Amino acid sequence: MAFEGFREDHRGNWFGGDTRMLYTVNNQGYDFYIINEQEEHIIHVRDENQKEVMFCMVGVELDRERLDWLIKKSGFTYFESVEDYRAYHKKALEDLKR
Repeated sequence: MAFEGFREDHRGNWFGGDTRMLYTVNNQGYDFYIINEQEEHIIHVRDENQKEVMFCMVGVELDRERLDWLIKKSGFTYFESVEDYRAYHKKALEDLKR
């Protein structure tokens, strides 16, 4: 049976309701993500120094199918990197100041 998504009645609390680390395991190692359920953001951690810190954290392991659903179908905003998220956040703050 194919994964169809996380339960909508639990939205905002799928992984504890706040900011968490998620990861997947692949042939090359780990892919790390930060998920902020309150703001509905998923951030892919790509920088090697940032990934080193993620190894020290407890997180939720997801298979690729569940992660792809979160990125493509959950309605969360996906950021390719922490830098992309920071640029988005900076622009949002500048827009608020106007």
